[in-house]
Amino acid sequence: MPRIKLENQLDIITYKSEYDKILIQFSADWCGPCKRITPQITNKFEQLNTNKILHLYIDVDKHKALSNNFNIQSIPTFFIYDKEGDLLIAPVTTSDINELTEYCINNGIMVNDSSY
Repeated sequence: MPRIKLENQLDIITYKSEYDKILIQFSADWCGPCKRITPQITNKFEQLNTNKILHLYIDVDKHKALSNNFNIQSIPTFFIYDKEGDLLIAPVTTSDINELTEYCINNGIMVNDSSY
């Protein structure tokens, strides 16, 4: 399961057509809670046996306009894009891997629910 660090904002259009679900993570390299949860969720996503789900990392400092469009108030904040319904699932702001795992599972991304 791929993980991509967004470089070009226009690439999101391509990703929306290529993947069934996208976990969108708004974070920053300087953010302690972000640094803690990013490798944990990356590990869970690497265990998925599919190329139809993407973990998209968006740096709020590099993509300020996009962060403003998504109304990001604190980080890390996660959204799930669902291609089937062409909808964005309500966000969760958390650095707790168990809470994020539950969010993913409840919205159709079947990550391993074991704790670290």
